[in-house]
Amino acid sequence: SCCRAAADAPAEVIQSGRDLERPAPPTGDDRDDPENVRNVSLEISYSEELAPIEEEHSGRSWALPASPSCQSVGWRKMMTMRHMEIDFEILRGIPLHRALQQPELWTSPHEIRRTNRAAQVWDLSTRVSSLDIFLSHSWKSKGRWKVLALMMQTGWLHGLLGWSVGLAVMLCLRAFGMVSDTWKNLDFIVAGRHITADLSIWTVISAEVFMVLGLCLSPYMPLKTQMCFLDVACIHQDELDMFERGLYSIGGCLSVAKELRVLYSPEYLSSLWCWFELVGFRKANPEGKLVFAPLFIERSAAICALIEFCFAVLINVVLGYADIRTRQANTILYYLALFFLPLVFVVHTMRCSYREKGRLILDLTTFDVDKLVCTSDFDRAFILSAISAWYGSKEALRDFVRSELRAELLGLLPSPHLPSAYAALILSSLLAWNCDMALNFYKGGATWEELLRHMLSFFSFFTSWFWCAFNGIFYLSDKTSSPGGNRLLDWSKTLAVAGVMFLWSFVGFTLCVTLARSTAVVGLVVYVIFSMALPLFILDAFKGCRFACCRKGMKRQADIT
Repeated sequence: SCCRAAADAPAEVIQSGRDLERPAPPTGDDRDDPENVRNVSLEISYSEELAPIEEEHSGRSWALPASPSCQSVGWRKMMTMRHMEIDFEILRGIPLHRALQQPELWTSPHEIRRTNRAAQVWDLSTRVSSLDIFLSHSWKSKGRWKVLALMMQTGWLHGLLGWSVGLAVMLCLRAFGMVSDTWKNLDFIVAGRHITADLSIWTVISAEVFMVLGLCLSPYMPLKTQMCFLDVACIHQDELDMFERGLYSIGGCLSVAKELRVLYSPEYLSSLWCWFELVGFRKANPEGKLVFAPLFIERSAAICALIEFCFAVLINVVLGYADIRTRQANTILYYLALFFLPLVFVVHTMRCSYREKGRLILDLTTFDVDKLVCTSDFDRAFILSAISAWYGSKEALRDFVRSELRAELLGLLPSPHLPSAYAALILSSLLAWNCDMALNFYKGGATWEELLRHMLSFFSFFTSWFWCAFNGIFYLSDKTSSPGGNRLLDWSKTLAVAGVMFLWSFVGFTLCVTLARSTAVVGLVVYVIFSMALPLFILDAFKGCRFACCRKGMKRQADIT
């Protein structure tokens, strides 16, 4: 994720380049005594197998030399094998919440240079002695997905607090008649009794708008300050000497970072610099925290939350325009239209997203240093000299990546179950609908027992059956992500997964509606207990499947080796 590679982010061209022969590293006392460092000239070899490099389009009048002089920082560090040396004079960090406040930081260094904003961006960072987080990413991936991922990772609690405020405010306004209801005098059945109540869509809309507002405002109201390294802000983009000094001090930044957070996208593992950050952190901090965060997880969760919001609004539209007899006669049809059709879209989108995980596994399984993209011949020599010092050879690194690192990274993936924080964000619109319906029935004359029955029935359904359904969608989308060779088979997999999840949720919905309308106490208690136990059972089953898959993968790797 270095800034040299990002200079051409708007239009990157991959071409064959010239491979730089790496000088032999100094040994013994030569490594520690600068006066004994040998003057080795850079020799460009025109070998038959040329390593790929990235062509730069920085838009600036200057460019970092492909072969720095013997007095350059990069050359001295390579010759003395001090790739991980800490340069405290230029070690800088930027608070994560401040970085999220600046959209320009997530465009590209090329754009910052083009608009002459390098000095202002540099001033956003400050000198530090240590880092909480080192953000490792590829500039080839879209900046908006990185912002969304980091905002959801750090601001989900703000979102839920905003949701609570929006829900409470609108319920109070509706309770005191300060907001008019959308539909009047609708018939419902609660605990065996007909109730006439009004209906409104404003509670669900208010809660979700405040939730999004809470997420967007989270960078301005951080719960804690996390100092992070973001290359575009912590490496000066406009002064050549500072740029070179910061670029070849990335290893030192990794040494003082408590956590390496990898914002994974399919382009990430094609970059030699990204690999330098990944293996360099693990070498410098064997006990350091490594967080592997694929960008498609938050993107998929956001799509699911949007679909559930539309589902909650459409439920009110159906209840408002269809009378009670029509609703009872066409329950299956309404549920099919409101839930199954959007579910097909969600499943297909998530299956496409989980193909990035398949790409990750393939890249780790077939890892080869010589196939990685680098920005210049000298950068390649700089990184390969570090690899030689750390692992002995490129072949040793290849074996490490394909076995130990592969197992570690795959174990860090949040699949197969949905993170609990994101599940709360997804289900928030349905829970707001449930609270709104309780207020409607209360204003319509329902007793506390009837309100409790209705709320418990739907609360159990949403938080258990729906939660399990979305976990199942994530799990099955992962397992069926392969397109299968043709569109017919691809869409058949989508329809099969959507069908299974639809049947599961429809069973829970049927039981929920039946118990909410009846007066049976024992049936309600059994349903609530069973529903509350479902998430524990499902999550344990997913963990068991994951453990079995990991063992199977390790056995396959052992057979190969």
